[in-house]
Amino acid sequence: MNATNVIGIIHWVGVAFVFLWFLGGCMKDGLWNNAIRCMNAYIAAFGTLLTGLLLFSIAVAAGVSPEAPSPEDPYTMPAVLLGSFWLCFLISLAIIQTITDRLSTVKVAFHPVMNMIGSFFCVCGIAFLLMCFSMPVYTMVLAVK
Repeated sequence: MNATNVIGIIHWVGVAFVFLWFLGGCMKDGLWNNAIRCMNAYIAAFGTLLTGLLLFSIAVAAGVSPEAPSPEDPYTMPAVLLGSFWLCFLISLAIIQTITDRLSTVKVAFHPVMNMIGSFFCVCGIAFLLMCFSMPVYTMVLAVK
């Protein structure tokens, strides 16, 4: 087994762990909270596309780009881009989640079966979004081989 296979296994185990963590942590919250949380994640992801590129441009203008050629130079810029996307996503998600937690004080009650099924789909949506954010990192690591 080579290093690329091990990294692939570690990545997919991490994705499964995040999904199960969200599933266990969010199922008790109910459909209303999970739907708002899922909506917040997707709004933060769309906002990240613009703010992440802006932060990346600021970082490049500030001199993050490498000066001397070295073997890891092709990976510096993608790593800075992915880091700026993750930073912007997490900050905007925290801000949006704080705002919606303060605004949404009344929770809508759903039928227990609908609550469980809807919560599962909302958690799957959040896990899918986080998997999409982690796939460029996985692809870049596979490209190193």
